[in-house]
Amino acid sequence: MSEIDAKFYTSPITGFEPPSRPDVVLALHACDTATDDALALGIKQRAHIIMAVPCCHQYLHKQFSRKQAPAPLGPLMRHGILKQRQLDMVTDTMRAQLLRIMGYKTDAVEFTSAEHTPRNLLLRAVRADTTSGAADGAGAGAAGVAAAAAAAAAAAAGAAGAGAAGAAGAAGAAGAAV
Repeated sequence: MSEIDAKFYTSPITGFEPPSRPDVVLALHACDTATDDALALGIKQRAHIIMAVPCCHQYLHKQFSRKQAPAPLGPLMRHGILKQRQLDMVTDTMRAQLLRIMGYKTDAVEFTSAEHTPRNLLLRAVRADTTSGAADGAGAGAAGVAAAAAAAAAAAAGAAGAGAAGAAGAAGAAGAAV
């Protein structure tokens, strides 16, 4: 097995300019729109892999707290916890769809047990032009991308294993592995 030369950066997402294009962008429990900032960074930098564990979906919740839900959505938005889950689902569905539109093969999976954190949805996205090994030379081929994804997933699982308090410490930060 070959070694992977990985560098990790912890930084505010907005305005972060990695020194070279990242192979992997990882956002673990990035609060509210910080998840969107991390996705935008990954897309802008053409990262081979983008992985995000969304947290604190406040933006859309604020939009719906100011006004009455449209008639067909009224029953879905009547009860607080159901409203929260519906809006979380809409937000994450739109994030996954945006990644698809931007050329990423995308899926959404649970990545850890709910006993560790109730926020255990992982959006996984692999740039479509890297899945066939047709990387554009600036990063690793398909085998390298798969190895980087495995390493990033292991890092995410390790942070999730620390429990909700440990994961909350990573709020608002994104990691870029180059």
